[in-house]
Amino acid sequence: MGVRFFADVLARDVNAYRSVWRSLHVGQLNAEVALQVHALAKINRAKYGALARLYRGLKALTVLTAGLITAFALLALRASS
Repeated sequence: MGVRFFADVLARDVNAYRSVWRSLHVGQLNAEVALQVHALAKINRAKYGALARLYRGLKALTVLTAGLITAFALLALRASS
């Protein structure tokens, strides 16, 4: 029926949108909510996957930075002795 997704809502004028809500059955609304929840679950899965990749990259950069600082410290100690 297109009463929950913003693109479908904006495709109608206000009176047409009210008319759709008046003729809507609970089963139709339930089906549309189920579709929306499923779509949001897919979006969340992709978002958390991207966050996991980001955090893995940040951990790698932290380890590399610690290694670089350690190497500079060792070179400084070697140069001073």
